[in-house]
Amino acid sequence: AWIFAFLALIIQQFVTDFGFIFLWISLMNFVIGFHYQKNKTRFLKDKFGTIPLLKKLFYLPYLIVYWFFWKFFRKNKIPVELISGLYVSSRLNQSDLNEFNKDECNIIVYDLSAELEEIKELKVNKKYHSVPFLDIGTFDLITTQNLVNQIFIEYKQRKSNDKILIHCTMGFTRSSVIGILVMKKVLSLTLEEVLIIVKSRNKYVVIHSYLFNFMKKVNI
Repeated sequence: AWIFAFLALIIQQFVTDFGFIFLWISLMNFVIGFHYQKNKTRFLKDKFGTIPLLKKLFYLPYLIVYWFFWKFFRKNKIPVELISGLYVSSRLNQSDLNEFNKDECNIIVYDLSAELEEIKELKVNKKYHSVPFLDIGTFDLITTQNLVNQIFIEYKQRKSNDKILIHCTMGFTRSSVIGILVMKKVLSLTLEEVLIIVKSRNKYVVIHSYLFNFMKKVNI
């Protein structure tokens, strides 16, 4: 934010009168930094997973950068099945979804992304749930426990051909944490045992030591 504020002053003074554009980006970064410090997971999306138009305009540079990283740097484009009917992945695009749902099953979606909206076909699904976590934010213990229990109940009540899809934006950490905890509850295994299984099935999973310590505190 300070770098863009400095650039705005330099450009406005010596280059062009359009330095205010960098001032806008500077302000945007200050606001984003504030939300990240306060772990405000819904600073963009409402409870329906929608980003209002005014927010789309104000956060446009942020959204463009995040979309760029999602478009070109995500790895697990095809959802990974952790246990029967339970999948984790990055945010899917339409072609990914078509590949994933060739059998046209009912998909129960848990969208953990705080940055990008869901694709339309999944978002209009009656079984779409928006539960955002920040990519470098702190997992809230109560929110995590409630979410894991909710997915567990959904998993037990699902029909045999239903698919539960847990995804974040890039598919490395947030979806993996929740998927691991649900899997642990379903299989009644230790966290260490579940991690071994998950890492053998999903090579893109990223679980840092602080997240491992957090997951040990989750009472499920």
